[in-house]
Amino acid sequence: MSWTRRCLLIAVVGVGGLAPSAQAATWTEIPSNTAEDITAIEYQGPERFWFATGAGKIFRRVGGGFAQKASFPGAVFKDIEFQDGGQVGFAVGTNGTVARSPDGGDSWAAVPGIAGGHPTTVNDCTSAGQAIGDVDSVRFAGNARAWLVAGGSQIYRTVDGATAANIGSAALGWVPINNGDAGCRITKDIDDLFPVPGSDSVYFISKSFGAVFFSSNALTSAAAQKPADAGNGFTGIRRVAGDPGNPNRQWAVTSADAGASFYSRTTDGWSTSSAWVVANPGRGSLTRAEGVDFSGGTVTAVGSAGMIVESIDGNTFYFDPAGGTVATQDWRSVSLASAKDAAVGGTGGKLIVSANANVIPGTAGGAGNVSPPPAPPPPLLKPRKPTFTFAPKSKPPVIGGAARKRGRFVRIDVSGSLKRPAGVASAAACKGKVALTVSTPKGKKRTLTSATATLSKKCRYKKLLRVRRSRIGTLRSLKLKVAFKGNPAVAASSVTYTVRVK
Repeated sequence: MSWTRRCLLIAVVGVGGLAPSAQAATWTEIPSNTAEDITAIEYQGPERFWFATGAGKIFRRVGGGFAQKASFPGAVFKDIEFQDGGQVGFAVGTNGTVARSPDGGDSWAAVPGIAGGHPTTVNDCTSAGQAIGDVDSVRFAGNARAWLVAGGSQIYRTVDGATAANIGSAALGWVPINNGDAGCRITKDIDDLFPVPGSDSVYFISKSFGAVFFSSNALTSAAAQKPADAGNGFTGIRRVAGDPGNPNRQWAVTSADAGASFYSRTTDGWSTSSAWVVANPGRGSLTRAEGVDFSGGTVTAVGSAGMIVESIDGNTFYFDPAGGTVATQDWRSVSLASAKDAAVGGTGGKLIVSANANVIPGTAGGAGNVSPPPAPPPPLLKPRKPTFTFAPKSKPPVIGGAARKRGRFVRIDVSGSLKRPAGVASAAACKGKVALTVSTPKGKKRTLTSATATLSKKCRYKKLLRVRRSRIGTLRSLKLKVAFKGNPAVAASSVTYTVRVK
């Protein structure tokens, strides 16, 4: 899918039943010519319509139907994107799959030899580069530059001087931009990114609790972490969509879990962020989100159990499911060709389109005469949730009280427990994850490693962390941050300990 500005379409996909509705968007199922899960969509117009599947297939719309154009056995495609109006496209997925088309999707070939960073290790950018791992996203920053983000510390950019015709080809290759002598320019596993059109500015969205990083120079130096985050969660893939006309406006979702905490938006480039406000909660729920896209003022996100949620102002959202035989379909991907034209793909090869995606439920007309959404009611004051009590700062939750040098590594054997708040039962309190982060103690903090541990039924947690001795050098102590991210009964809280190195 693409988040750059689209031209308004003159024609729509040639299927029947797309009559506009005064009450909601009209979703029409169309044949996809596959029963495989549609895991990635790029929709730019009636004849510029592609999708990729969880079984490694790539399809292109040809005439009145879809034709398979490529097969990459063993790959699960996660993303597909084409230049705006151009001929070059990429489809990316598991096992290092980066497929390139030079001719509008008629033919595809794997791009070999991409390496750099560590696909399985976050924050390790200085060791010898490995072959590219599972690729989560591909994004164009103009027709002559593109980005890839993969597992661990892997971030790639097409070479400077590439043209719209040869960008990302096997002959030119890709540059591992988060690897080498400069070290880690971003210290998290990045899932997705939003390049600001016409500039070197890029926002990077991480898997781990939605940390957001910003670079104004195409990541030629260390990126700056933004104060706000893009939502809860540390598993699944996080997706972001941005407004090219106002890049400070962005929307992020993740498939980590269901609920409002996994949906986030910003109006100031992630200096602050807020949850999504749904104006018709009786018509659905925020399930596990799989994709989000923006075009011409419309934001659309899709997920499991038939969830389709839309906004025409970026602030207030409406559930707008397809209904009928696909009312509870698990949707896996979404792409907007314009403010009105949308395509959504799901499990079992299900594919639906709309030519009036900016018609909001309960309002009349389309863009230009849609009634403004009602103002949300003032928030109710909720009692503050209690927090856990951590071990004293003088007693870090590390076996033996210190990190130990063992061979090429320093081991931090974390083992601790959280004291549940009075009046909260163990069954309710002892649920969730604890994030563990090890960093240097002085100067500009540099994260060395991070991991998560699951709370036991007695609110205990345990994890063995390892850091290469070469990264610690002569340091005599490290910082260990233990952060509980919250659950329905207990609020988020954290403590940072000083751990001696022996």
